[in-house]
Amino acid sequence: MAKNSIRDYDATSGNNTDVQSVNIDESCPASGINNAIREVMADLKDVSTGTVKLETPAADQLNVDNIRLDGNTISSTDTNGDITLDPDGTGAIELYQNNTKRIETSSTGVDVTGLVKTSNSYQVWLGADVLGSNGGLTSIGSNPIVIGTDGTERMRIESSGNIKISDKFRFTAGGDFEAPATGFSQGTNSKQFAAAIIYSSRSSTVASAHIAFYNPNGEVGTITTSSSSTNYNTSSDHRLKENVADMTGAIARVKQLAPKRFNFIADDSVTVDGFLAHEAQTVVPEAVHGTHNEVDDDGNAVMQGIDQSKLVPLLVGALKESIAKIETLETQRADLEARLTALENA
Repeated sequence: MAKNSIRDYDATSGNNTDVQSVNIDESCPASGINNAIREVMADLKDVSTGTVKLETPAADQLNVDNIRLDGNTISSTDTNGDITLDPDGTGAIELYQNNTKRIETSSTGVDVTGLVKTSNSYQVWLGADVLGSNGGLTSIGSNPIVIGTDGTERMRIESSGNIKISDKFRFTAGGDFEAPATGFSQGTNSKQFAAAIIYSSRSSTVASAHIAFYNPNGEVGTITTSSSSTNYNTSSDHRLKENVADMTGAIARVKQLAPKRFNFIADDSVTVDGFLAHEAQTVVPEAVHGTHNEVDDDGNAVMQGIDQSKLVPLLVGALKESIAKIETLETQRADLEARLTALENA
C-alpha cells in the first residue's frame, strides 16, 4: 500500500518502502531516494503560501503517549479526556477533567465552572477599569476593584482601602463610616423620613436597642425605643460605681454656671439659650468635650462640644438644697406666726 500520510507508515522500519508512492526500498536507484526527499520537503512546506505545515488529510492525527494532535485540537487520549485546546477551531481554549469542562475562554473573558457561572449575569471581568457590558469585577492592582450587576456599579474597593457601597455609603480605611445627604433608601413612609439621612426601624414596639456603644470596659450606652418614645441611655447601674456619696454644695456650683443667650455664626437669625463650653467645663467637666482654644497640627481650630444633659444632676442637687432651705424657712415662718398669734391672744 502506498504511504501517502504519516498514519500510513508502519512501526517496523523495514516495511516502509515508499514515500508518496516513490520507491525507497533497498534496491531503489539513487534518484528514488532523491525524489523521496523532494516529496518530504513538499509535504513540509506549501510553496504557494509559504506556510510551514505537514501535508496530511484532515482526518490524520498524531499521538504522543496520551496526547493527541488532531486538526485544531490538542486533547488527551486517556479515558478522562483531561485537556482539550480549541476543539472546534474558534480560538477558544477548553480544559476538561473527567470528561467535564472546567475552564473555557471566549472573546469576553474566562468562564470557570464551579467558581463563576457561565451566564452573562455572573461573569467575572479582569482587566481595564470598566464594568463591561454585563457588569462584574474589574482590575486587581493599582486600580480599584469594582463589583457590579447588569452593567451598574454596586460596590468598589478603592486603592486607598476605602470600601464604597453603591453611590451612597463608604467605610474608610481609617475606620470611619460615611453616609451622604441622600441617606438610606426611603420606605413606604417616605414623607415622614424625607429629611432623615439615617433612620433605624424595629419590627416590635417592645423596648429595643437600635444602637449599642462599647469600649474595652463593655457596653457604655444605648439608643432604645419603646412603643412611642426614644431613650438615649448612658451606663448608670449601681454595680458599676463606688465611693457613692450625697451631693453637697450644689447651689454654690450652680451659681458659678453662666447661662447665655446667643446665636451661632452659621445661623445668625436664631437666638438660643446655652453655655460657653469652656465656662461650663470649669463647673461640670464631664459635660464638655475638648480643650479650650485647641488647634490641630495645622493650626485649625478643634471645636469644643457640650452635653447639657450632664448638668442635670447638679441642677437637681441645687434644687434639693433650695427645697430644703425653703422648707426650713416655712417651718420657721409657721413657728413665728404661731408665737405672734399667742402674743396677740395673751
